[in-house]
Amino acid sequence: VIRERLWILRQDPAGIHYKYHDIVPPSPPSNAEAQLRDFLNLRHVLRDVTRPWVSGDAHLSALVTRHTGLRLLRQEPGECLVAFITSSCNNIPRISSLMLKLSSLS
Repeated sequence: VIRERLWILRQDPAGIHYKYHDIVPPSPPSNAEAQLRDFLNLRHVLRDVTRPWVSGDAHLSALVTRHTGLRLLRQEPGECLVAFITSSCNNIPRISSLMLKLSSLS
């Protein structure tokens, strides 16, 4: 869920493919692709962002090189905090369920 839209993402060698469903009517209507690009922080080249972090850490460097689809998300601060807190003692399906339930409360 990204800003009142339920997104379904799939990545393949051709790129990122997506579908979305509005949870509530958009007000005002927005450009869905621009919203997704902003959330995935695609305006930044990940290698440039991570260069200072990986320069002295061989393990982190290997991970960033291996996982080229890794992104630094532009989550809302409250959502990020709740995701962090819930992730410490849960598995991915449960975290996803919790995030979906929380997003429906706003």
